[in-house]
Amino acid sequence: MAIPFAYLAPVHLTEHGGATSTIAYVARNVIDDPRFEQPLDYSHLRADLAWEEVILPEGCSPAFRDRSALAVALDEAEMRKVRTPLTARKRRPQVGLGLVLALPPSDEVSIDEAAEILRRVVLAARGSEAVPIHLAIHEARVNRHGHALFALRSVDRDGVFGMKLRDFIARVRHTAGNYDTDVVEGVHWPDLSWEVQQSYFHELGIDLVVDPIAPRPGKHLSPVVYGSGKIINKTNEQIAFNRSHAYAENVRAIEGSPSRLIETLLRGRSSLRTAEIERLCAKFLDSEADQDANAARILTDQNIITLSDPGYDRKPRYVTTRRMHRLLTRAAALIDRSGESQIRTFTGINGNDVLAQMLEWCVETRRERPLILGAKLSDCDAAKIELAACAPIAGTVEMAVTGSQDLRAEGRRRDVCLRTNRPVIVPHAELIDDYQLARLIIATRQIGTELVLGHDQSNQTGVVCRHLPAYAADRTTTKAALTSEDRRSTEAVRLLRAGLVRHAIDKMTHGGLLEFGSLPNLAEDAPRFVVCDDPRRLKELSQNRRFGPERSAGIDLSEAVLSLREARGLSAEARLAVEATAPRNLWSALLLVASRGQNARLHVIPALARSAAELVDVARSSLPGALPHERAMRKDPDAAINRIVSDMTNDLEVLPETTPVEIKPPRPIHATEDVRRLLAHDRIARHGYRLLYDYVGPHNVDRTENTTRALSLYCNELTRTVVRFLGGVERKLPLDPNMSFDLPSELEELEPERWDYLDVYQLRTDLRCLTIPGRNCPINPASNFAVRRLSRPHNELSRSAT
Repeated sequence: MAIPFAYLAPVHLTEHGGATSTIAYVARNVIDDPRFEQPLDYSHLRADLAWEEVILPEGCSPAFRDRSALAVALDEAEMRKVRTPLTARKRRPQVGLGLVLALPPSDEVSIDEAAEILRRVVLAARGSEAVPIHLAIHEARVNRHGHALFALRSVDRDGVFGMKLRDFIARVRHTAGNYDTDVVEGVHWPDLSWEVQQSYFHELGIDLVVDPIAPRPGKHLSPVVYGSGKIINKTNEQIAFNRSHAYAENVRAIEGSPSRLIETLLRGRSSLRTAEIERLCAKFLDSEADQDANAARILTDQNIITLSDPGYDRKPRYVTTRRMHRLLTRAAALIDRSGESQIRTFTGINGNDVLAQMLEWCVETRRERPLILGAKLSDCDAAKIELAACAPIAGTVEMAVTGSQDLRAEGRRRDVCLRTNRPVIVPHAELIDDYQLARLIIATRQIGTELVLGHDQSNQTGVVCRHLPAYAADRTTTKAALTSEDRRSTEAVRLLRAGLVRHAIDKMTHGGLLEFGSLPNLAEDAPRFVVCDDPRRLKELSQNRRFGPERSAGIDLSEAVLSLREARGLSAEARLAVEATAPRNLWSALLLVASRGQNARLHVIPALARSAAELVDVARSSLPGALPHERAMRKDPDAAINRIVSDMTNDLEVLPETTPVEIKPPRPIHATEDVRRLLAHDRIARHGYRLLYDYVGPHNVDRTENTTRALSLYCNELTRTVVRFLGGVERKLPLDPNMSFDLPSELEELEPERWDYLDVYQLRTDLRCLTIPGRNCPINPASNFAVRRLSRPHNELSRSAT
C-alpha cells in the first residue's frame, strides 16, 4: 500500500565527507574525494540499488551527469566558503538536503513508475530554482524507498555554483522570544507525496489509493545527534507511550463522530475515496468485524453523503459531509454567476503571466489599496511588488476569514480585513484548498466586494485536490492565456494536468484529436494499437477487432489491444486508437491522446458523449477532485447491510469479564495487518502471544535474560521481531552519524510487504507451540516461572517472579 511518508534532513560537510560520502552511499558506488587518500567505497551494498538518475537544470553542463563530478563539485563549492577548520566548528556547513521518500511496493507499481513518482515529487519541491538533484531508489529489506539530494547552490551554464539559497524548500526565521530559529513556511511533504502519487495512479487508470494520513498523526521521535557524533536516542518508555497514545487517539476518532472524522481526513478537500475509510479502519482496528462495523457506521451516518461517478451504478466511490457539500455547492453557484457575484479569474502558463494580467486589470480599473491573500505569506510577495503602486495589503486567507480567533485578531491588527469596495486579489488560488476558497468566495459575496483569482497552470493542481480554483478558471475565463512560444502539442497536456478540461478539449477538438462515434474496424492503414479505458473490454476487443492481413501477419493480436497503463510504455512514434467508454477514466484517456499528439485519436462512444460540450461535463466529473455537486448522490448498499448486521450483533447480551485484572500485552501497532489479524482471530496464537509477553515483558525482572534466550531459540525473523517488540529491545542505529538519514526509524516501522505468507505462518506455529506443555520453548508452563492471570500490581508480580 502506498503511504505518504517523507523525511528531510540536512547533509553536512564534515571532515569525513559531505555530498561525496552521501552520494556514494546512496548510489552504492565508489567516489574519489580529493580530500582523502582512500576513495569512498560503498559498492558492497549495491544489491539493493534499483535505479539512479541525476536531474540537472536546463542548460547546465552535462559533465555533472556523472555522480562523482557533481558530488566533488558540491563539496568544493562549500569548502571555498569555510574559514574555520571543520573539526573546530560547532555548526557544520550544509551542503545539501537529503530526502527519503516512501514509494509504492513492487506489487503495485513498476520500478519505472516508482521513479516517475520520485521525479515528480522532487521537481515540484524544487520549483524554478536551478539546483541539481541526485536521485536513487533502494529495494530495501523493509520496503521500497527513494533518496534525493538537493544541492543548496544554483549552478549556471558553465558549471559554476553561485550563492547559497536561504529560503529553499523551507523558510527559517528568528521568532520573538526565541533564541533559536523556527520553520515558518515550507513544503508539506506528506501532502505533496499524497497528491503526486494519487494523481499518477489516476493518470495510469488504476484504482490504487494512498494510505490516508491518520486523524491524529503520531510524533516521530528521531535520535539526537550532537556535533561530536554522540547519538542520544529516546527511551523505550517514551516511544511506547507516544505510540500507544497516538493509537488510542486515532481509535477514538474512528469510533467518534463520523462527520468530524471525515472533515479531519478531508483536510480542505471536497471529497475523499471510500477506500480511504476502509484503509483507515484496517490500519487501527484488528478485527475484521470491527473494521466493517465502523466503516458501515461512518458511511451510513445521516451527516455523511456518499457519491458515485455519473453513469456508475455500483458501490459509491467518494464520501463527504453534508456541510462540505452545501458549502462547495454554494460557492460553485456563485462562480457560475460570476457576473453578478463579481468574481474574476485570470489563468496563465506561469505566475508571471498571471501577474501581468492582474497588473493590467489594476491599471485599467485604477484600483487602490487592494487586499492580497494567499495560503501563506510568500504567495503574496511577487504580487505585492508588482502592485506596489496601488499600496496593497498582504495577508493569508486564515487571517482574513478561516483562521482561529488568534489568527483573525492578528489579521485585524495588520488590517487584513474584508471591506466594501476593497478588492480582494488571490494571486495563487491554486494553492488554496477548496474549503478555504469556498469560505472566501461566500464572504466576499456577503460583503459585496470584488474577488480576483489567479490560477497558475504550471503548478498542475486541481486533479485530485484544490479543484475549486481550477473550476473557476475553467468556467469563467474565455481563453487559457497562451503565449506565442507555447503553441505546441504539450499545451493540451498542461491544461489537463491543471484541471482546465474545457480549454484542453477545445484545443484537442481543433487539433483533430477527437472523434465522436464507436471505434471502427482497423484497416491496413489504421493505427497498429487499440487502447481501451475499460479493463473489462480488453478481451472482447482483442477477439472482435479485424486487422488487415498485412498488419495482422507480423503482430500478436492479443498485444495489439492495450490498457491505458500499458499504452504509456509504447514508443512516441506508435499510432494509437483510444476508445473512451468509461467516465471514470476519461481524463486519463484524454491525457494519453494529448501527450501523443497527431499519433493518437480518441474515439468517444455515443453512450458517453455526443458532442464536445457533453464531453467537457463528463471529463470534469471524472476527476478525483471533482466538486460534490458534479457527482451523483447514492447510498452504499453494502454499508447499509453491514450496519444492520452490526446493530443486531450489538443488541445481543454480552457476559461480563470474570477476571478482575489482566495484564494485557501491547498491541503490535507497527506490524502488518496479517500479523494483527492473526492475533485477533486465532485464539491459541493470541494465548501464546500473552505467554510470550509474560516471559519477556518489562514487568518481568528476568526479562533481559529471557529475551536473549527467546531470540536464540527462533530463526524466523518475524518471530524475533515480535520478541524484540514485547521485550522493548531498542533498534540498532547506524554507527556513522553522517549516514543516519539513510532509513529513518519511522520508515522502518511502516512495513507494507516485509513479511510474506510463510513468515506469518511460522509465527503462528511458534505462538501455538508456546501453549503446548513440555515443549522446549522460551515459556514452559511446567517451569518455575508461573504464567497466570493475576489481580496484583506489577511490582508485586515482579517480586513473586524472583
